[in-house]
Amino acid sequence: MLMRIPPTGAGLVALEECLAQGIGVDPDLVFSVERYEEVLDAVLRGLERALPAGLPLGEIVATASVPVGLLDAEVNARLAAPYGTGPETAHGTAALAVARRIYRAREERLGTDWWRSCARPGPCHRGCCGRRRGPGTSARSSGGTRRRRPRPRCSRWCRARWS
Repeated sequence: MLMRIPPTGAGLVALEECLAQGIGVDPDLVFSVERYEEVLDAVLRGLERALPAGLPLGEIVATASVPVGLLDAEVNARLAAPYGTGPETAHGTAALAVARRIYRAREERLGTDWWRSCARPGPCHRGCCGRRRGPGTSARSSGGTRRRRPRPRCSRWCRARWS
């Protein structure tokens, strides 16, 4: 189940609270990169609060709805009045430009130590990330006996936050 929450000031607080309690969210109608970055910040804060509660982060869903069709229609309508609709105008390009910037912001955020720490397989050596060993993470020696793997290291964020 996903809760649809408007990404307003109060909605971002509710979004963070839902994620902290393990409830999936869908902030709908995100029209700008700035608002999307605010949504990402709220998602991070909510997930950070879910960690100490022992909630498995892999089971908490957070999406964001970016209505590119609505955005393009509005920009096209506003451009048509003063500039016309000829092939030299920028019709149909605004939403794609916003979507590309939003994707870039998402990728930058997913490249942080915090996300890499949570995405790495195996348990956190401090037990703070709630990561569990997944399939294919155990190791066997050539003789068929189990050999012990070194524990994975947490990211800088994890060590600073929970040490």
